[in-house]
Amino acid sequence: MRHIAFKWLAVSGMASLLLGCCQQSPPAPTIAASVTIPASSASTRAIGKIGHAGPTSGAIPHVEKDNENDARLAVEVLNGIGVAFGGMPVSLELMFEDDAADPKHGTTAEPKFVDAKVRQCFKTAFTVVADGAQLGSSLGKYAVGTLKGKAMAEIDDRTAYGQVVADQFTKAIIAAGAQVVAKEFTTDMATDFSAILTTRKSKKT
Repeated sequence: MRHIAFKWLAVSGMASLLLGCCQQSPPAPTIAASVTIPASSASTRAIGKIGHAGPTSGAIPHVEKDNENDARLAVEVLNGIGVAFGGMPVSLELMFEDDAADPKHGTTAEPKFVDAKVRQCFKTAFTVVADGAQLGSSLGKYAVGTLKGKAMAEIDDRTAYGQVVADQFTKAIIAAGAQVVAKEFTTDMATDFSAILTTRKSKKT
């Protein structure tokens, strides 16, 4: 039986979808969206493993649980319909690992996918969500262009991801002709921002 390996990787805010067919000289992957295979023929399908890493513990488990449920539902639906990749019938299997939104945990989750032969065999990767730099830049442009902001205060949670977003936000609004009048700092575990908001309100920013 031929083995098709897929990988869905979401580590610390970055999600990548990698598709691969583990062969010596793999052809370019094609998705035959119009080809369906009856569910009753599942035993004749190749196995396509999907590795999904995300934080079901740590600071943002509520976000990742939705993603995990979405992935499981998508796999169930696709297997029920029947799909083919490159003209070959495929039965999808989902493997999930918790990375706690922490790079250190991510490095322990990854080898488990490798051991299960959920690995990347092509040199191409597709990012399916914006990274911190793209997000910060887009938010800055929106704040000035759409919300017509002129003078703004930033609140940075001091995480590696949050700092990138804040830095790119600053660059974008300055490039658009606005200014940052203050920078406030918090943590990614904070739930009460009243002190910061009171300060900014008193200074009308």
